[in-house]
Amino acid sequence: MSASVRLSCGLIGFVDSTETDRTQSFAVAPIFIAMSWFLFFLSTIFVCCRANVCPCERPELCQQIREERDFEVFVFDVGGKTWKSYNWSMVTTVATFGKYDAELMCHAHSKGARVVLKGDVPLSDIVDQDNRTAWITEKVSQAKSQFMDGINIDIEQAVEEDSPEYHALTALVKESTETFHREIPGSQVSFDVAWSLKCIDKRCYDYITIAESCDLLFVMSYDEQSQIMGDCIAMANAPLHQTLAGLLCRCFIINQEKKAIFNTTKFLSFFLCFQLMTNLLK
Repeated sequence: MSASVRLSCGLIGFVDSTETDRTQSFAVAPIFIAMSWFLFFLSTIFVCCRANVCPCERPELCQQIREERDFEVFVFDVGGKTWKSYNWSMVTTVATFGKYDAELMCHAHSKGARVVLKGDVPLSDIVDQDNRTAWITEKVSQAKSQFMDGINIDIEQAVEEDSPEYHALTALVKESTETFHREIPGSQVSFDVAWSLKCIDKRCYDYITIAESCDLLFVMSYDEQSQIMGDCIAMANAPLHQTLAGLLCRCFIINQEKKAIFNTTKFLSFFLCFQLMTNLLK
């Protein structure tokens, strides 16, 4: 009898102790959860604010460059500190193909030059509209957080005419330009093209629509001997007549009103002078 009472009392005491612990636990849990969310919220604010803090000595240097140029001098920067030796009186846009350098961005802005992202993505990935939108959104967010002035789309992948990738690339340039212009007023969207329209390296793009969609084309008039099929390899990297033919074709066929990477009037003057010199030397 006594043993039974003790056992019962022991059980009752055990139950009471457990209920007390549970009550305390339930009381502490909401406080712990609230503190966790509060700390998470603070850390999120810290990360966001930290990402958007201007790294330049003068805050105004983090403002995007909006000035339009009639004549563009592009530099493709691949990293390091070579940019300190650039002739900044000539440079108008720096396309960053290397690691992001805040010091470069600040210096370029102090000289009135744009700094733009590199844009490259497998075309098979952006055939889907949602994937394409996500890629553009990511690039715009990156440009904003790094105080950059646009994007240079450098896609040099083989594309069959009228294929899904063909139309996806055209849409990518158009949608990128619209989104960048809306989200970063005054931003620049450029697209790199081969020296000729004739499906160089099987890059059969819709050049006319792309030219109409973006701010300017960068004509890659170099390494033009990529399609050598015979034994003769001793030739110019970018033969002058071949380069001129490709550039003139773009000037007059694609869109005479679009900006190119060179001043059309000056280029035509040079071309006429070249033709005159050629005739005189015959």
